[in-house]
Amino acid sequence: MNKLVVLPIIIGVVGWFAFIFVARFIVSLGAQATQPSLALAFLVAIPIVIVTIIVVSKILGIALHETFMPMVIITIIALTFDGASVAFTGFYGDTIEETRTSSALLLWGAGLNICISFLLSLRTPSSE
Repeated sequence: MNKLVVLPIIIGVVGWFAFIFVARFIVSLGAQATQPSLALAFLVAIPIVIVTIIVVSKILGIALHETFMPMVIITIIALTFDGASVAFTGFYGDTIEETRTSSALLLWGAGLNICISFLLSLRTPSSE
């Protein structure tokens, strides 16, 4: 396997683990799936995902238009760990509402990650 497979797997695991702390922090601030504050968290996630894609492109040494497949791998890893942790652990919260909110944030971030990296892949190399 080359670095464009191995590094995204590692980044996916590390990123998912870091996300647990971010999600728990956001939930501790009062964001809940039934509150408008979650919409604010969703909006804040957009620039965070963009910065994440830029950082990953720098780590992997690839152009932004080449980040789609590595970001898909990262997202698949994060979603796999998310599913297992929601099913078998209390990492995302002590209540169903906390777990639901944290999972919603992860799914939103995963969707943004795929969509934004896909849109970047449509750019031609000369436009970067």
